[in-house]
This record gives sequence, C-alpha cells and structure tokens, in this order.
Amino acid sequence: ICVLVLLDYKILKALLSHKGLGLGDIHYSLYCGVLSSVLASILSAFFAASIGIMAFILLKIFLREEKVMYRKIPFVPFMFLGTIIGNLFSNYIIEF
Repeated sequence: ICVLVLLDYKILKALLSHKGLGLGDIHYSLYCGVLSSVLASILSAFFAASIGIMAFILLKIFLREEKVMYRKIPFVPFMFLGTIIGNLFSNYIIEF
C-alpha cells in the first residue's frame, strides 16, 4: 500500500510540476468525473487528449517555430470539448 501511495504522489507531483497539468486542470477533471458516468469519463479523457494532440500538431505545422514545444497551452478547453463529446457519444458506443 505504501508503494502505491508513493507512486500516486510521484505521478501527481510530476503532473503538477511546471511541465505537466495545472491545478485548474485537476479540479476540472474531478468535476467532470463527478458529473459523468465512468465510460463517459474515460471517453472524455481520450477525446480531450486526442483533440489536444491534434491542436499541437496543427500549431507545429502552421507556426513553424521551434518554440511551440515550450509554449504553455491550457488543457481545459480540450477537456471541455472532450467532456461534451464523451457525454454525447457514450451511449452510442455502449450500443455499438
């Protein structure tokens, strides 16, 4: 149990460091998790990450700067879109 607690602490510390998620992202994900079902939450995380990756690739292509890697891009808009898509389509994915 101590190893799991330590591992969770290390992961949370890495996410909250300057290279990971901010505290607002963590709060928003908790709110979305409370308001959504388990499947919708998993789909929301998947869609948010997918949309975020696509946005990063588009920024990298269109801006053609090396500094795109070091920009701080807020993740909450992608989480919001992922939450909407996950909640809308979770029932269709269950039926599929």
